[in-house]
Amino acid sequence: MSGGETAQPLADYYIQQWKEIGLDVQYTTGRLIEFNSFYDKLENDDPEIDVYQAAWNTGTDPNPSGLWGPNAAFNYTRYESEENTKLINDISSSKAFDEDYLKEAYQKWQQYAFEEAFAIPTLFRNEVLPVNDRVKDWDWSYDVPNPWANVSVTADSRS
Repeated sequence: MSGGETAQPLADYYIQQWKEIGLDVQYTTGRLIEFNSFYDKLENDDPEIDVYQAAWNTGTDPNPSGLWGPNAAFNYTRYESEENTKLINDISSSKAFDEDYLKEAYQKWQQYAFEEAFAIPTLFRNEVLPVNDRVKDWDWSYDVPNPWANVSVTADSRS
């Protein structure tokens, strides 16, 4: 997918490395695909796409059901198995309100995902969230259901 100054060099590098191990990987359209066109092709299961590189954001909830569940809108790999569904259902079950249970359920799913390698993360990004020192009660923790609920400011303007 096109976008950003590193997209083309990175895609070229991957193609070069795949060639070195004997894989003949080519751009579907002869070049990187524009963002919206790329997702149109992916969402419509375009048969020309065998492998792709894309990005996603997990937000504050790491539950994998939205990306890897059998009916997940963003499961662009179309990966599905009984074991994957069972492990995701364990993470999403009412038993998961118990932190120890949830931790173990995540560990089992992560090990399974690692072994199956239905997706191979290659890049990670960090998000910087600048907050003015006048802002009070802002909490961006993963377990805060509504980070905006108690936000206020200590002054009308900067002094």
